[in-house]
Amino acid sequence: MLVDHIFIFSTENGKEADELIKQGFVEGPSRVHPGQGTVNRKFLVENFFLEILWVHNHNEIDQPVFKDIGLYDRAYFEKFSCSRFGLCIVNTKATDEIFEDAIFYQPKYFSEGKPIEVVRTATNAQAPWTFRLPYRDYQPEYKNNLQEKLQIEKLTRVNFILKEYDLPENLEKLNQHEISFSIGVENKLELIFDHSRQGKIFECISLPLIINY
Repeated sequence: MLVDHIFIFSTENGKEADELIKQGFVEGPSRVHPGQGTVNRKFLVENFFLEILWVHNHNEIDQPVFKDIGLYDRAYFEKFSCSRFGLCIVNTKATDEIFEDAIFYQPKYFSEGKPIEVVRTATNAQAPWTFRLPYRDYQPEYKNNLQEKLQIEKLTRVNFILKEYDLPENLEKLNQHEISFSIGVENKLELIFDHSRQGKIFECISLPLIINY
């Protein structure tokens, strides 16, 4: 699995995550991103976490760096007609070609010289904001799966439904892996856990998110 985590920008200061809790999902620790103006709520499994993200400090995110890398537009996705999704890819040799023309962003919450690489997706703002962390060959194994009650273990596939399908060439390469892109009437995210072995489907309309497990 090449996916480290996925974020979804919230329009309700993270309250949409309560829908997941009502379904039986257990919430993990939250985090503030200093200097970036965002905070999150997280849901963890063995190899992945889902992050509900929102702006808590508008002055911090209203900076040129976040406008240059496109994160500002994604945070206010309704205003700018952008995708609200962010896709974090594991930093391995297999993903180098996807980030050949990447934009670099040095967050304050990482050590100097450890920038985040961001794929240029200006050709289609409906595509997920795709990036990877600076930790080479780090495969996420969180080992604190919080979804045992639902008998969910691992993420096995991701599908991004796009209302405009005109992907940059480097994102098209992700179709070779456990990540797919399809066309639909609205931007939507589908997560498949454990190859849908239980045959259960839950749709969180407010995000919008479909979970198969």
